[in-house]
Amino acid sequence: MNYPNPDIAAAQPVSDNVVPYPPRYRWLKRTIWAFLFLITLSLLLRLGIGWWTRSQLQAELERIQAAGEPLFPEDFNPPPIPDDQNAALLYKKIAAEIDITDDESDLLQLKNKTGYQQYTAVDWAMVDIAIERNRSHIQCFHEAAALTQADWGDRFRSPVFDEYFDSAYPFSDQRKLARIVVTHMVRLHQQHQDAEAVQVFADLLAYSRAGYLRPTLVGDLVAAAIELLSIDQFHNLIWSCKIADHVNNLPEAEQVSRSSIRQIIVQLRNEEHLQQGISGALQCERMFQIDTITYLLRGRLSLLSQFDWGNTAAQTSPWWEQPYTWMLRPIMENDLRQMTQQMSQVIAAGSQSTWPQAAAIITPIEQYYAHFRNNPIRYIHLFSSILMPSFSRAVQMHYDALAQRRELVIALALRLYYEDHQRLPDELDELVPSYLPKLPINPMSQTAAPYTYDDLPFDLIPPEIPRPASFRATSAPSTWPDKSAAPAAAPETGG
Repeated sequence: MNYPNPDIAAAQPVSDNVVPYPPRYRWLKRTIWAFLFLITLSLLLRLGIGWWTRSQLQAELERIQAAGEPLFPEDFNPPPIPDDQNAALLYKKIAAEIDITDDESDLLQLKNKTGYQQYTAVDWAMVDIAIERNRSHIQCFHEAAALTQADWGDRFRSPVFDEYFDSAYPFSDQRKLARIVVTHMVRLHQQHQDAEAVQVFADLLAYSRAGYLRPTLVGDLVAAAIELLSIDQFHNLIWSCKIADHVNNLPEAEQVSRSSIRQIIVQLRNEEHLQQGISGALQCERMFQIDTITYLLRGRLSLLSQFDWGNTAAQTSPWWEQPYTWMLRPIMENDLRQMTQQMSQVIAAGSQSTWPQAAAIITPIEQYYAHFRNNPIRYIHLFSSILMPSFSRAVQMHYDALAQRRELVIALALRLYYEDHQRLPDELDELVPSYLPKLPINPMSQTAAPYTYDDLPFDLIPPEIPRPASFRATSAPSTWPDKSAAPAAAPETGG
């Protein structure tokens, strides 16, 4: 038998087609190692970015707290107020108990400065019935105005978006109460009860001041709307009411004392609560944003349920949602940090001297988000694009309220000046210091300059009052009542 020579066999070349045994699977091993490397690199990158975004967010929150600004839900909970000193309790009680039919409610919605001039005798009869039916409530409204503190019962805790809005006080009741009181003021003036009409206006200012103490944006807007409605209607009274000491043989109730006018001017010039209102409202919006995203980051709230993806109704994040929530956490934290910084800028805009200065801060922020809403990379700002609504209208309404108050201050001072001199001053500077300590700043001007005649609306002064040569306001259709036409007769059922 012939045996192979081992030396010869070793010298022969091995074919490349020979498959090793057992199989080595080198390509699979390399793929697995590459995959594990990428996973490890991704995790390290995720941990590094997560640490950076978390530290940046924490630094921003600490900066806000160091400035003494409220940041978390409990920071917005006011200290308790004794019930007998709490005006809000009375206002809420009156608003809940006020008795107005649907037809009366529709009638009381004065939509413009002279809307009540369109009322017929039948309309005024309906108004008088509603006022008489709620006489005790109107008296209670006057008593509430004497209280300087107000706690509306707003208490915040996480999750704010769920807990607060389920128990929020109905703002529609506030507006309904304001409408009947404003109409009562107008009716008093028509019945020549000017002294009481001015007192009712002072009560309305106190009502709106209490509304500004609510630390929510909706509360601030409702308070501003009530104040604008009251001021708008009061403009019609100041030139036709009778000023005491210049009218003979009139009952005291039909005359307005100069001290009452000056007290109204003092009330209007005190704007501290307006600034507290807009600042607190915007700070509360920032708190809503932080609290909502923080809840998502902690896994205590389902991410998909907030966008109704898959119609998930659970509040707590399910187990299968946790991994991608963890992976998205740095994006969410960075988005929250940027949104918090921009909200701080919006809050600063609300404290500027004029609306153009505030708009210069807010407009770039809104343009930034408008760009991302139409951009494929908007998902890196997914939450801020949803939770950062347009605040320009709310902030502008704040400056509108300032303008209305200051223009009414000037109108009241002009009325007193006219009573003394039977003419208007050539320039508004002549009102200082006898009628005003200083001229108010025009909140709509570019340079924060004091008011001049050119800044005043054309209908601030009724057409029968001769205007000085310096009053160069553009002519506009008058919104003042037509003095040539007698108002519709209505039965007088008391003040």
